[in-house]
Amino acid sequence: MTDEIRRRDLAKIHIAKKELDLDDAVYRGIIAIEGGAPSGSAADLDGPGRMRVLRLLRRLGWRPGLPRQVRDNGESAQDRLILALWGGLYRMGAIRHGDRRALNGWVRRMTGVDDLTLCRPAQKQHLIEELKRWQARIEAKNRGG
Repeated sequence: MTDEIRRRDLAKIHIAKKELDLDDAVYRGIIAIEGGAPSGSAADLDGPGRMRVLRLLRRLGWRPGLPRQVRDNGESAQDRLILALWGGLYRMGAIRHGDRRALNGWVRRMTGVDDLTLCRPAQKQHLIEELKRWQARIEAKNRGG
C-alpha cells in the first residue's frame, strides 16, 4: 500500500511540474528546499517531503483535475513561485511582512522595477535564485550550521 501511495504522490508531483510549466532548476529547487531532498530528485523524497512539495505546488496554483485555463489567474509560474518562496521566508521568521507590498519593495531594491509583474523573466529567475539562497541560509542557521 505504501508503494502505491508513493507512486501516486510522485505522479502528482510530476503532473504539477508539467502543468505549472516549471523549468528544471526551479523544480529541483522545490524538491531540495521544500521537500528536503538535496539531490533535487522527487524519487528521494520521503512521505512528509512529498506532502510538503504537493502543498507548495498547490500554493503555486496547481489544482489536480482542473483544466489549465480554469487554474490560471494571470500570474506566471515564476510569479507564483516567488510569492510562495516569499511566504516561506515569512513563515520562517526571516522577514517581518509577508505581503505583496513588502515583496514589491524587495523586488524594487533587487531589480529597480517597482512591481514583480513588470519584471522580465530573466529578472524573475534571478529573484527566485536569490530567494532560494536566502531560504537555504536561514535553514542552515536554524540547523546550527
